[in-house]
Amino acid sequence: MTKRSLILYASMTGNTEKVAGIFREVFRKHGWECDVTKIDAGIDPRQPPFAYADYDFLCVGSPVIGSLPVREMIDIMALNPASPHHANPNLMGCSMDEIKLRFRENRRFVSISLTPEPPADQQLTIRFGPDDRKGIVFVTFGGVHMGPKEAVPSLALLESEMEHLRFQCVGRFACPGRLGRSSGWFKDLQKRPNEQDLKRAELFLEDILEQLPD
Repeated sequence: MTKRSLILYASMTGNTEKVAGIFREVFRKHGWECDVTKIDAGIDPRQPPFAYADYDFLCVGSPVIGSLPVREMIDIMALNPASPHHANPNLMGCSMDEIKLRFRENRRFVSISLTPEPPADQQLTIRFGPDDRKGIVFVTFGGVHMGPKEAVPSLALLESEMEHLRFQCVGRFACPGRLGRSSGWFKDLQKRPNEQDLKRAELFLEDILEQLPD
């Protein structure tokens, strides 16, 4: 049976789209069926044009804005009926605006409580086995202020929402992407992602697919 993969991504300047395109080619090279959907405000996250249950592997990508993924990428996972957040939105804990505010105040993602302790009858433990569905998260970021550190909160948040959909996250990928006229940490930011970045993306996914059980 042919394995099926789904790539969901948001892209504002084309950076994340380039990485998504590389991933699509890797899947096809390995004989996977691969569907690609660009997520924007026009897609209803409660009724998306796909079903997570149809896929063996999920890729979720976003640009990093204010050290976080775009809201649409969180909604497409958290508001889907397959996620426990859909049944109880209070499990989200706080809005994206509140998350951003707390991050800016604390400057440490680990200090943010994204999910308050739910009542005992609503607690959910997520465990994965070797045969469970897999996935990866990826971002492109400007890193103007802190360099690669600016990608960490986005990757963590995307991974958390992915695993609530019962896809075990087995990899995180991040690379710089051009952002307006800024340079900052990366002096060649306006040329990123470059050929080397995209090659890294290719090898990253190649390595993961080769390690999956048959």
